[in-house]
Amino acid sequence: MDETPVQDQKLQRLLRFGQSMLPADRSELLLLCGFVCLFISPSLGWWPEELRKLGAFTASSSPEEFRRLYDFARMWQLEMFAMTLPIRFAGAMTLLTYFFPAQTGTRRLAYWVFLPVSVSLLAISVRLLILFGSRPSVLMSMTSWAWNEIRSAPEIFLRLGPGFHFTLAGLLFVGIAAWRKRGRPLAPEDSLSSVLSLIFKRGATDHFEKQTLRFAWIMIVTPLLLRIAALGFTSAYAVFANAISFWPNWALTAYQLLGEALFSLSFVGVVAWAVGQERPQVLRRCIQVPRLRDFALAAFFPVAIACLFPFLSYLKDRIEWAALQWGKYAPPSVASYLQFPGIGSLWAIFPAFAEEIAWRGYLQPRFIELYGLARGVVFTGIVWGAFHFAFDFGATRSDQSVVYLLGVRMAMVIGLSTVLAWITLRSGSVLPAAVLHGAYNILLGVGIPLPFAPWSGFAIWLFVGLALFRYWPPRVFGASGPSSQLTAETQLESTPEG
Repeated sequence: MDETPVQDQKLQRLLRFGQSMLPADRSELLLLCGFVCLFISPSLGWWPEELRKLGAFTASSSPEEFRRLYDFARMWQLEMFAMTLPIRFAGAMTLLTYFFPAQTGTRRLAYWVFLPVSVSLLAISVRLLILFGSRPSVLMSMTSWAWNEIRSAPEIFLRLGPGFHFTLAGLLFVGIAAWRKRGRPLAPEDSLSSVLSLIFKRGATDHFEKQTLRFAWIMIVTPLLLRIAALGFTSAYAVFANAISFWPNWALTAYQLLGEALFSLSFVGVVAWAVGQERPQVLRRCIQVPRLRDFALAAFFPVAIACLFPFLSYLKDRIEWAALQWGKYAPPSVASYLQFPGIGSLWAIFPAFAEEIAWRGYLQPRFIELYGLARGVVFTGIVWGAFHFAFDFGATRSDQSVVYLLGVRMAMVIGLSTVLAWITLRSGSVLPAAVLHGAYNILLGVGIPLPFAPWSGFAIWLFVGLALFRYWPPRVFGASGPSSQLTAETQLESTPEG
């Protein structure tokens, strides 16, 4: 039997599925790219070259000078955090335009994206001018000095670092998308006022898809507010750092757990508000107690995947020791291959449960009902990954490392979402997914890393998830209730294009 036609059909189905993941209007994809660049850029480095030179000078400076430079760097970070908030707002409005497109979004993008970014860049320019703009000579006229500063401004901005680079890339993506959308008439139902009424529940939210996209937008933007709250919490930690350093270890652990608890409770509160009238139904789905073996499976998968390669490495070294080094050296110890965290790390299950209320408890059933099982699971993972954008990136990352980390985050959430979706659909409860999610976070970094890590680990999770759906399919639960069993291949075939 010739297997070539069968393989071609499977490849064609896979290509159709990949195309169905993309927006029908390709300019919407540019808006997504613009959102990502604008939303993460405030978290990246905004360090002018002069400050980087000062950082190199601190190695040979006196303690007093080092302290002065350290305080100055902290003040610069706080100023950049405040001055780049309009850029983050512009990113959020770009995503809002993607989710709720006006037939001409040009005016909305001009007022709510380009204008805030321009204000932010203008404020940064003024701050740089105050910081490094003193005239080199009193003999230089103000006109000549101002002209020199204007001529050098582009070069100074380009040397600001990844923060400015990604802001510029975001504006470019959004600008191209706006140019492609020019000249289309505005739909009254998609005006900004109606969209904001939908977001803040002043308008009707009967529309199933709009309510789902509203929830996704709130979940992606919420970490910005939580990060501001976390900044206040960590600032309190820094203020009392000298006193805290003399506290016993249990007090430091309690302080960290308190921060995680406040974050989890705040997030659950936002989820409860965003869910709206469906709170009782979502709560029942979240606290429904599944079978014991579902809990066992949820704990088994992360432990087995985390320990697989370290155990194989130990087994290989043990066999080599028994064959070649018996009696010469002590045998390899399992403890040197696996370092399990302490029991206090079990607290990670609670933040995971808070997240799973949103992802697998509310969003996944609605995405499955809207877009089919395969796309619903992937879209849930993408929103979950975008939720972490506000926390993933730091001021020390380069342009290349930011792109790499974006790929790592998306690969992780999509691979892990397949198994989380399977265990949730199988059990009909969010609790096993919370256990699996928490165990995955706890076991990060346990033992020897896999070859080609982290990509190999994500591939294993994706393979396990697809195999579970293919050979052990669960009942599919949408927002309206359970449907019939579907194999992974049938689910892929039934996925609509668009």
